[in-house]
Amino acid sequence: MKYTSKLPDEKVNRPKEYLFLFALKLLSGLLVFVVLFYLIVTASVNIIAENLSPEHEAKIMKYVQMDIDMNQTQKSTQLQHMVDKLAVCAKLPYKVDAYVMDDFHVNAMAVPGAKMLVTKGLLHKVKTENELAMVLGHELGHFKHKDNIKSMGKGLIFAVAGMLLSSDNYGSLFSTTLEMTNNRYSQEQEMAADLFGVDMLNCAYGTANGATALFEKMKKEGEGWKYLLADHPDFIKRIKKMKAYIREREYDTSKKLIPLGRIYK
Repeated sequence: MKYTSKLPDEKVNRPKEYLFLFALKLLSGLLVFVVLFYLIVTASVNIIAENLSPEHEAKIMKYVQMDIDMNQTQKSTQLQHMVDKLAVCAKLPYKVDAYVMDDFHVNAMAVPGAKMLVTKGLLHKVKTENELAMVLGHELGHFKHKDNIKSMGKGLIFAVAGMLLSSDNYGSLFSTTLEMTNNRYSQEQEMAADLFGVDMLNCAYGTANGATALFEKMKKEGEGWKYLLADHPDFIKRIKKMKAYIREREYDTSKKLIPLGRIYK
């Protein structure tokens, strides 16, 4: 047998280049998979949530609990009265119970179990009933849009997916990409809740005056509001969006603001 010499394949001298291209293709494929997975899960959960009957929704909201120490909260007749007044406009299929939370971060939360928590820190910041009503209306918007149910449904599926991939090096990247995508969706939910809050304020008080007051404070004070702004849209965009919405709906903004009375002891 005659031996015929030949030059080695040129690819042998470019292993790094090919490894880079391979890694790039792998990451691109993973990204496409994550996006498709997210879109399918989100669409499926949203369809299920939107078609839940009021009875089933009320049961879910009643029995699913958050890991919150309710011993650190207190009932407030004044706060509950405001929530009930706004809830008439929201037309929810269940009653929302309002609590003052012994926390001096500036925050308010709509949590599973049809509970609304308002921190003492927030109550110290708002000066008028209109300001507080806007926040309460915003949180009622999360209940009305079934954001809690949607978030719980997606969270459960994403948690299972994360566990299945946890032994793989791609698991953390998969979870991080999902989290980033979901944060963007959460901002859309926040914007929708803002506009719902404007509607509730106008419905219950006959004016949208004070709707942007809290956000104006955010704009002025900046750094002190990071806790409330986590996963939320930029407050400047929120102010512009709400003002445009108020003009579009031709809501009154001239009625006198109502001073906020004592909410808790």
